[in-house]
Amino acid sequence: MAKAAPGALVSEVSGKFSGLVVVNGKGGLVIRRPPQYRRVLSPSQRAATSRLRRASAVWSGLSPAQAAAWDQYGRTLPRTDPLTGRSYLTAGFNAFSALATKVLQVDGGAVVPIVPPATDYSGDAVTFSLVGGQGGWDPTPGPGGLLVPTVASSEAGAIVVQASGPNEPGSVTELMLERLPNGRRKATGRMAAAAFHRFVAGGLTFSLPVEPGWYVVAARFVRAATGQQTAPLLLGRVQVG
Repeated sequence: MAKAAPGALVSEVSGKFSGLVVVNGKGGLVIRRPPQYRRVLSPSQRAATSRLRRASAVWSGLSPAQAAAWDQYGRTLPRTDPLTGRSYLTAGFNAFSALATKVLQVDGGAVVPIVPPATDYSGDAVTFSLVGGQGGWDPTPGPGGLLVPTVASSEAGAIVVQASGPNEPGSVTELMLERLPNGRRKATGRMAAAAFHRFVAGGLTFSLPVEPGWYVVAARFVRAATGQQTAPLLLGRVQVG
């Protein structure tokens, strides 16, 4: 930090000059470097960053032939740009990291697969419902405008999900939430993973602890060993007291 005294023609100076900040202090002009702000990550963001680093480390150890296999797999996963509507192919690393990070999200101690999936994955023949009293219908953004039921939670401090049957071997259910500021807000579709649960025979009900408030709930199936997943199933909007 440096100080300077203004001359007769200049009484006050402030602003940025050549990457430095000039401010008026009690003892004269102060010249200093601009403050460096460090972005504070949430626990979920730190966890996601850690999973990506682990996946990247595994990718760095793949052989050229293994990387080429992922490139070939990526060509089978065309994507569409939401802004332009143009289709493009998924790069091998992107295909690999998407599946690897999902595997680690389900089980942090799992082994990341280095070979692309050999088969497609369509999930389980299981449906879900939110346990609670019916409370009408709430329009939620979606293709063509989706209508989802609003229910009141039947358990204080938790969202209760009922499955029609058990998960298939190798599959788990990912429960996803969007918390709404209040009961008048509509969902934005920005869902975040809240829990991974395997429904089994004799245990088809799962209670997900949450803070009181309003939530939109969705579920999807994940093949735990490969990271393959289905599209989310919208279950409804729930108020938890």
